[in-house]
Amino acid sequence: METGFQYLTSLGYKLISVSNPDTFVENTPTGTMIRQVLGVISQFEKSNLVEKLKGSRLRKRSVMKNKGIITREGKGRVEGRIPLIQKYPELELLVKNYSKTMNYTEITKVLEKENGIIIHKSSIPNILKDIKLKKKEERNRKRRKNG
Repeated sequence: METGFQYLTSLGYKLISVSNPDTFVENTPTGTMIRQVLGVISQFEKSNLVEKLKGSRLRKRSVMKNKGIITREGKGRVEGRIPLIQKYPELELLVKNYSKTMNYTEITKVLEKENGIIIHKSSIPNILKDIKLKKKEERNRKRRKNG
């Protein structure tokens, strides 16, 4: 951090603290110590926050898995991209019907031409996996609800 401070000041930048404008400008041992202590505290806070978020994600992942909301790998869904079938609900029926008679390239062309949905051909297998996963999730939810 101190190296970064020296580099920025050598380029002509002036770092100013909001609470005390003279704190960072001073090139004294006290000013250096204050910069370094504030940097250490900042790093500690960041590390602490990262650890808390990691623990929260792990707890949430097990809760989501128990609810049946899972990723393609079978883990509880906590973060990541929204599956295309959630983004475009009409895709589920369209891709399922088209996949019986067309290849992936043809499906993407028809989706773009008839529905205005632009998807790469490599996404079609993932959409089909997501459809199977959605059915599995619904089946698991019903089992938990009834059982």
